[in-house]
Amino acid sequence: MITQLKQHTHIDNPFDTLSNKNTSKPNDDKNAHSGARFSFATALHVNFKGNQIQYDCPAQNDELLTYFNAVQETIEQYGGRISELDCDSFLVLFDNSEQAQRNATDAILAAKEMMAQLVTLNKSRKLRDKIPFRIGIGISSGAVPQHPPTIKFEEIQNNPINTASYISTLNKNAPVHAVYVSKQTQSLLKNSPLYDHLALLGQTQFKPQETPVHIYALIHSI
Repeated sequence: MITQLKQHTHIDNPFDTLSNKNTSKPNDDKNAHSGARFSFATALHVNFKGNQIQYDCPAQNDELLTYFNAVQETIEQYGGRISELDCDSFLVLFDNSEQAQRNATDAILAAKEMMAQLVTLNKSRKLRDKIPFRIGIGISSGAVPQHPPTIKFEEIQNNPINTASYISTLNKNAPVHAVYVSKQTQSLLKNSPLYDHLALLGQTQFKPQETPVHIYALIHSI
């Protein structure tokens, strides 16, 4: 729940390869003793849950599958790479640039275009009297390992992949449909024109975070 504040290779159906997906999990720099090598990246998590339709899985819906294939090209255009793929979600890492701000900017621009592509799809669905699709996109930045760590993923503090994954689920009960961005990513964009387009939405808390996570929104109408 959000508390209001006062102030790849292209394939026809990538979901057929789920049994071969990468299941490596992230870590943070204070756990460097695990032997993992770390790099700073921005994580973008897309969640198809929360749709008021029969299918949440793109593999089970032709229109969602077509949408996924289109946004896959968008992701590659902005230098992202799909790191993990599930039936109802997928994870993208932006770590192509040595500049943290560039990775964060590319993630935001990719998400913005992905939402624009969704708007186009939903306009077509509206003409056919179909319920619009509703997806969640969460973005967060921080240190991720280049190799699987030895500690449990669930125990990691301030993990950008964990944070992005969680806030992407807010599309189910948030007051607006938006791209959700963590404070860690928003702070990287202070010198970017995108900074003024991120509105403070509120704060939320989830395990294992000890303090609330401030959420910013890049709002798009459906």
